[in-house]
Amino acid sequence: MDKPFKSIAEQIAILESRGLECDNDTRLVLEREGYYPVVNGYKDLFLDERGDPGQELFVTGAKFSDIYRLFEFDRTLRLLMFEYFNKAEAVLKTVCSYRFAMAHKDTPEAYLDRESYRADAGYRKKDRHAYR
Repeated sequence: MDKPFKSIAEQIAILESRGLECDNDTRLVLEREGYYPVVNGYKDLFLDERGDPGQELFVTGAKFSDIYRLFEFDRTLRLLMFEYFNKAEAVLKTVCSYRFAMAHKDTPEAYLDRESYRADAGYRKKDRHAYR
């Protein structure tokens, strides 16, 4: 679906025509963050589900600032969790590498052999106890 260019003023007018309350910060947010990441990413909680399915309308009292606060909360949460996911990934990679090397200690280049990565259930069950 081709979307024609819309200026920030036109974007705000579209939001207001759908019942979203905009304020002076709306323009700045849209210029800095973009329409799609903020509005399309977080509008669903603020849409009036009782209206015509072909036309998106916001619930009475919905504000752009509410959508933006949700966007900011999600970004903050993702950044906070990223640190811990990054650490967990490092541990997982280390454990997997260690276990793989232990299981294939007599074959230094086993990581290059496709057979070292078989995924069938019989292979996993047979070698599960070899790691202990």
